[in-house]
Amino acid sequence: MPQSPSYRRDLESQRLLLEQELIRLYGSGDAGPEWVLGTSEQIGTQRGKIGYRVQDRTALGRAEAIWDRLPIIATLGNPDQLRDAQGRWTSGGALPKAVAYLEDHAAEDYRGSKGECAAFVRKALAADGIVIAAKDHEAAAYSYEKALRMGKYGFDVVADVGRGLGFPPPASQDFTPEAGDVVVIQAIPGHPNGHIAMYSGTRWISDFKQEHFWPHHAYDMAKPHYVIFRHK
Repeated sequence: MPQSPSYRRDLESQRLLLEQELIRLYGSGDAGPEWVLGTSEQIGTQRGKIGYRVQDRTALGRAEAIWDRLPIIATLGNPDQLRDAQGRWTSGGALPKAVAYLEDHAAEDYRGSKGECAAFVRKALAADGIVIAAKDHEAAAYSYEKALRMGKYGFDVVADVGRGLGFPPPASQDFTPEAGDVVVIQAIPGHPNGHIAMYSGTRWISDFKQEHFWPHHAYDMAKPHYVIFRHK
Protein backbone atom coordinates (compact mmCIF):
# COMPACT_ATOMS: atom_id res chain seq x y z
CA MET A 1 0.00 0.00 0.00
CA PRO A 2 1.45 3.44 -0.88
CA GLN A 3 2.49 5.52 2.10
CA SER A 4 0.44 8.64 2.75
CA PRO A 5 2.25 12.01 2.71
CA SER A 6 1.64 12.43 6.45
CA TYR A 7 3.08 8.96 7.16
CA ARG A 8 6.17 9.70 5.04
CA ARG A 9 6.56 13.05 6.77
CA ASP A 10 6.42 11.39 10.20
CA LEU A 11 9.07 8.85 9.23
CA GLU A 12 11.22 11.59 7.73
CA SER A 13 11.06 13.62 10.94
CA GLN A 14 12.03 10.52 12.95
CA ARG A 15 14.96 9.83 10.65
CA LEU A 16 16.21 13.41 10.93
CA LEU A 17 16.01 13.22 14.73
CA LEU A 18 17.85 9.92 14.62
CA GLU A 19 20.69 11.35 12.53
CA GLN A 20 20.95 14.45 14.69
CA GLU A 21 21.29 12.28 17.79
CA LEU A 22 23.96 10.16 16.11
CA ILE A 23 25.87 13.32 15.20
CA ARG A 24 25.52 14.70 18.72
CA LEU A 25 26.75 11.52 20.37
CA TYR A 26 29.45 10.42 17.97
CA GLY A 27 30.63 13.50 16.09
CA SER A 28 29.69 14.68 12.63
CA GLY A 29 31.89 12.39 10.51
CA ASP A 30 30.75 12.75 6.91
CA ALA A 31 27.11 12.46 8.02
CA GLY A 32 26.52 10.25 4.99
CA PRO A 33 25.04 6.75 4.69
CA GLU A 34 28.35 4.93 5.22
CA TRP A 35 29.13 6.94 8.35
CA VAL A 36 25.64 6.36 9.72
CA LEU A 37 25.84 2.63 9.12
CA GLY A 38 29.32 2.45 10.66
CA THR A 39 28.18 4.36 13.72
CA SER A 40 25.13 2.13 13.93
CA GLU A 41 27.36 -0.95 14.09
CA GLN A 42 29.33 0.63 16.92
CA ILE A 43 26.12 1.23 18.84
CA GLY A 44 25.06 -2.36 18.23
CA THR A 45 28.28 -3.77 19.67
CA GLN A 46 28.04 -1.52 22.74
CA ARG A 47 24.64 -2.60 23.97
CA GLY A 48 24.99 -3.43 27.65
CA LYS A 49 28.26 -1.58 28.15
CA ILE A 50 29.52 1.99 28.15
CA GLY A 51 32.26 3.27 25.85
CA TYR A 52 33.21 5.27 22.78
CA ARG A 53 32.25 8.71 24.13
CA VAL A 54 29.06 7.38 25.69
CA GLN A 55 29.92 8.05 29.31
CA ASP A 56 26.79 7.43 31.35
CA ARG A 57 23.62 5.40 31.50
CA THR A 58 21.45 8.22 30.17
CA ALA A 59 23.58 8.55 27.04
CA LEU A 60 23.72 4.77 26.68
CA GLY A 61 19.94 4.64 26.88
CA ARG A 62 19.70 7.18 24.06
CA ALA A 63 22.17 5.17 22.00
CA GLU A 64 20.13 2.00 22.52
CA ALA A 65 16.94 3.84 21.54
CA ILE A 66 18.66 4.96 18.36
CA TRP A 67 19.79 1.42 17.65
CA ASP A 68 16.21 0.22 17.97
CA ARG A 69 15.06 2.81 15.41
CA LEU A 70 17.72 2.16 12.78
CA PRO A 71 15.24 0.61 10.31
CA ILE A 72 14.22 4.20 9.57
CA ILE A 73 17.59 4.68 7.89
CA ALA A 74 16.96 1.75 5.58
CA THR A 75 13.46 3.01 4.81
CA LEU A 76 14.32 6.59 4.00
CA GLY A 77 18.09 6.78 3.47
CA ASN A 78 19.03 8.37 0.16
CA PRO A 79 22.75 8.81 -0.67
CA ASP A 80 21.92 11.59 -3.15
CA GLN A 81 20.16 13.79 -0.60
CA LEU A 82 21.45 17.29 -0.03
CA ARG A 83 23.08 18.16 3.28
CA ASP A 84 22.95 21.32 5.33
CA ALA A 85 25.91 23.31 6.67
CA GLN A 86 26.26 20.87 9.58
CA GLY A 87 26.46 17.87 7.25
CA ARG A 88 22.98 16.59 8.08
CA TRP A 89 20.71 15.32 5.37
CA THR A 90 17.95 17.74 4.50
CA SER A 91 14.46 16.58 3.59
CA GLY A 92 13.82 15.72 -0.03
CA GLY A 93 16.80 16.00 -2.32
CA ALA A 94 15.16 16.26 -5.75
CA LEU A 95 16.93 18.30 -8.45
CA PRO A 96 20.31 18.50 -6.67
CA LYS A 97 22.05 20.20 -9.61
CA ALA A 98 19.35 22.86 -9.77
CA VAL A 99 19.66 23.59 -6.07
CA ALA A 100 23.46 23.67 -6.35
CA TYR A 101 23.22 26.15 -9.22
CA LEU A 102 21.15 28.55 -7.15
CA GLU A 103 23.36 28.15 -4.09
CA ASP A 104 26.41 28.96 -6.24
CA HIS A 105 24.97 31.82 -8.34
CA ALA A 106 22.27 33.60 -6.32
CA ALA A 107 23.07 36.74 -4.36
CA GLU A 108 23.58 36.30 -0.64
CA ASP A 109 20.60 38.49 0.26
CA TYR A 110 17.93 40.78 -1.22
CA ARG A 111 20.43 43.62 -1.71
CA GLY A 112 22.02 41.66 -4.55
CA SER A 113 18.75 40.92 -6.34
CA LYS A 114 18.30 42.31 -9.86
CA GLY A 115 14.74 41.11 -10.29
CA GLU A 116 15.83 38.07 -12.29
CA CYS A 117 14.11 35.30 -10.33
CA ALA A 118 12.61 33.65 -13.44
CA ALA A 119 15.92 33.59 -15.30
CA PHE A 120 17.77 32.11 -12.33
CA VAL A 121 15.24 29.36 -11.67
CA ARG A 122 14.98 28.57 -15.38
CA LYS A 123 18.77 28.16 -15.60
CA ALA A 124 18.79 26.10 -12.41
CA LEU A 125 16.20 23.69 -13.82
CA ALA A 126 18.24 23.42 -17.03
CA ALA A 127 21.23 22.33 -14.93
CA ASP A 128 19.16 19.25 -14.00
CA GLY A 129 18.07 18.68 -17.59
CA ILE A 130 14.68 20.38 -17.38
CA VAL A 131 14.54 22.93 -20.19
CA ILE A 132 11.37 25.03 -20.10
CA ALA A 133 10.48 25.94 -23.68
CA ALA A 134 10.11 29.66 -24.39
CA LYS A 135 6.71 29.06 -25.98
CA ASP A 136 5.40 27.65 -22.69
CA HIS A 137 5.93 30.79 -20.61
CA GLU A 138 6.06 34.54 -20.80
CA ALA A 139 8.78 36.77 -19.38
CA ALA A 140 6.87 37.25 -16.10
CA ALA A 141 7.66 34.83 -13.29
CA TYR A 142 3.98 34.13 -12.59
CA SER A 143 3.60 32.62 -16.07
CA TYR A 144 5.70 29.63 -15.05
CA GLU A 145 2.70 28.26 -13.19
CA LYS A 146 1.10 27.45 -16.53
CA ALA A 147 4.29 25.80 -17.82
CA LEU A 148 4.84 23.63 -14.76
CA ARG A 149 1.19 22.56 -14.71
CA MET A 150 1.48 21.09 -18.22
CA GLY A 151 2.86 17.80 -16.97
CA LYS A 152 5.48 17.42 -19.67
CA TYR A 153 8.20 18.82 -17.41
CA GLY A 154 7.62 16.21 -14.73
CA PHE A 155 6.15 18.36 -11.96
CA ASP A 156 3.18 17.70 -9.70
CA VAL A 157 1.27 20.31 -7.73
CA VAL A 158 1.84 19.68 -4.01
CA ALA A 159 0.22 22.88 -2.69
CA ASP A 160 -2.22 25.27 -4.35
CA VAL A 161 -2.92 28.09 -1.93
CA GLY A 162 -5.54 30.76 -2.52
CA ARG A 163 -5.14 34.46 -1.95
CA GLY A 164 -5.15 35.54 1.67
CA LEU A 165 -4.24 32.14 3.13
CA GLY A 166 -0.51 32.82 3.44
CA PHE A 167 2.38 30.47 4.19
CA PRO A 168 2.59 27.73 5.31
CA PRO A 169 -0.34 26.22 3.40
CA PRO A 170 -3.47 25.22 5.33
CA ALA A 171 -3.16 21.97 7.24
CA SER A 172 -5.71 20.44 4.87
CA GLN A 173 -3.09 20.51 2.10
CA ASP A 174 -0.69 18.32 4.13
CA PHE A 175 2.46 19.96 2.78
CA THR A 176 6.07 19.90 3.99
CA PRO A 177 8.67 21.63 1.76
CA GLU A 178 11.37 19.45 0.23
CA ALA A 179 14.59 20.35 -1.56
CA GLY A 180 13.85 21.02 -5.22
CA ASP A 181 10.29 22.29 -4.68
CA VAL A 182 9.44 25.26 -6.90
CA VAL A 183 6.98 27.97 -5.85
CA VAL A 184 5.28 30.32 -8.32
CA ILE A 185 3.68 33.37 -6.71
CA GLN A 186 1.19 35.54 -8.55
CA ALA A 187 1.59 39.27 -9.14
CA ILE A 188 0.66 41.93 -6.62
CA PRO A 189 0.51 45.74 -6.87
CA GLY A 190 4.04 47.05 -7.27
CA HIS A 191 5.31 43.61 -8.31
CA PRO A 192 3.57 42.92 -11.65
CA ASN A 193 5.74 39.94 -12.61
CA GLY A 194 5.09 37.84 -9.54
CA HIS A 195 7.86 35.61 -8.24
CA ILE A 196 9.40 32.16 -8.59
CA ALA A 197 11.84 30.42 -6.25
CA MET A 198 13.17 26.98 -5.34
CA TYR A 199 13.54 25.40 -1.91
CA SER A 200 17.09 24.24 -1.14
CA GLY A 201 16.20 22.09 1.84
CA THR A 202 16.87 24.92 4.28
CA ARG A 203 15.72 28.12 2.50
CA TRP A 204 13.96 29.51 -0.58
CA ILE A 205 16.26 30.84 -3.32
CA SER A 206 15.44 32.92 -6.40
CA ASP A 207 18.11 35.29 -7.72
CA PHE A 208 18.94 35.83 -4.06
CA LYS A 209 18.95 33.67 -0.94
CA GLN A 210 15.71 34.56 0.75
CA GLU A 211 15.40 35.03 4.47
CA HIS A 212 11.72 34.09 4.34
CA PHE A 213 9.25 32.34 2.07
CA TRP A 214 7.91 35.69 0.88
CA PRO A 215 10.61 37.54 -1.13
CA HIS A 216 9.39 40.99 -0.03
CA HIS A 217 7.24 42.31 2.80
CA ALA A 218 4.67 43.48 0.23
CA TYR A 219 3.99 39.83 -0.64
CA ASP A 220 3.58 39.00 3.02
CA MET A 221 1.05 41.80 3.38
CA ALA A 222 -0.90 40.86 0.23
CA LYS A 223 -0.65 37.06 0.63
CA PRO A 224 -1.31 36.35 -3.06
CA HIS A 225 -2.21 33.01 -4.62
CA TYR A 226 0.76 30.66 -5.05
CA VAL A 227 1.41 27.12 -6.24
CA ILE A 228 4.21 24.80 -5.13
CA PHE A 229 5.44 22.14 -7.55
CA ARG A 230 7.54 19.04 -6.93
CA HIS A 231 9.44 17.06 -9.54
CA LYS A 232 8.35 13.45 -9.76
